[in-house]
Amino acid sequence: MGNNLLSLLFFVATALPVDQEKIILIQTDHFEISLDSAEFEAQFLEVDYETSTGNIQMVTKQEMHSMIVYQNEEIVFMLPVMSDRVTLGSSLFDDGGIYQLGFKFKDASELAFAAMVMN
Repeated sequence: MGNNLLSLLFFVATALPVDQEKIILIQTDHFEISLDSAEFEAQFLEVDYETSTGNIQMVTKQEMHSMIVYQNEEIVFMLPVMSDRVTLGSSLFDDGGIYQLGFKFKDASELAFAAMVMN
């Protein structure tokens, strides 16, 4: 019985999600963009917010094939990028709330996601 209990405790401990510390790419009075993965953080060379234009500028190591913006699991906007740089107008996020930014990097099979929370 002791081995069964120990096995059950091990299973429960490994099945529970591990809280990961979020990695903040950029934080302003208007919004915050964060990641869950340090591996994904290495893709970003620069993330900046230009207050005069309201543009969010991102520069990445690898070329992005496309970027998809989701809100409540629905696509809000899809942008073919084909570059290592992308500029987003903050007016795209005027509705406020929480968004998911999906990045499709060249030669990657899956999207990498960042969370964007509007203040």
